[in-house]
Amino acid sequence: MTYGHDPTAGLLGFKSDAWEGGLRVPFIIHWPETLREGSVSSQTICTTDLLATFAEITGEELDEEEGEDSYGFLQNLVDKDAPAARRSLTLVAGRSGALVVRQGDWKYIEATISPDRSSPAAYPPPPNEFPGTARVDEIQLYNLEEDPHENNNLAGRMPEKVDELKSVVEKVKTGVKSEGK
Repeated sequence: MTYGHDPTAGLLGFKSDAWEGGLRVPFIIHWPETLREGSVSSQTICTTDLLATFAEITGEELDEEEGEDSYGFLQNLVDKDAPAARRSLTLVAGRSGALVVRQGDWKYIEATISPDRSSPAAYPPPPNEFPGTARVDEIQLYNLEEDPHENNNLAGRMPEKVDELKSVVEKVKTGVKSEGK
């Protein structure tokens, strides 16, 4: 910040945070014979999806236990109108240990305690540049289409959406696999 560098492009958080500034990473592909130069996609993918995608590209079959959390997104690369390869994505925010669910435009961050797992107060509040944001010790819900900077926590106003996305977290915690992709 001292030198005017903004690695998160104005998004909330920093590397390993539960907020978009800590999770979003550009994915750049150069494949001139297959992909149109300059094309852009807003599909949600994860590095685990590379395994299934490379298998699609090479024509390899993955065994059922290989890459069970990997979704191939080759179709999304070649056809911008293809349905999303992923219906949701569940991640762990490194510093807080919070489970984060991204489903369409919605993002849920579970309430968690500090990185040392003992006291919410040990986790510093978000920087002053991000007024009005929530702390990791409270449930958070954002519509990223309407609020990409995560300034408006909707958890208190949308308990049904919170419950829906919280159920995804509970399935992950209990080891229940999601239905389909």
